[in-house]
Amino acid sequence: MTSSSPLHIVPNQLGGWCVQREGSDQPLSEHNSETDAERAAVRAARETDTPEVVVHDRYNRVHRASR
Repeated sequence: MTSSSPLHIVPNQLGGWCVQREGSDQPLSEHNSETDAERAAVRAARETDTPEVVVHDRYNRVHRASR
């Protein structure tokens, strides 16, 4: 797992959202809204030269976040 591993935004069981690096069990951050999580993930991706941010919504759909 390196900084080039994608970041994923995933819903948690409490109704919030987590930002996780692919391959990690621990979230980098937790947020109340998907929008806040996406902003944090994009910021973290820019700071660590991570090429990809993947958003997983509550309906199992996936899309890439704009960097």
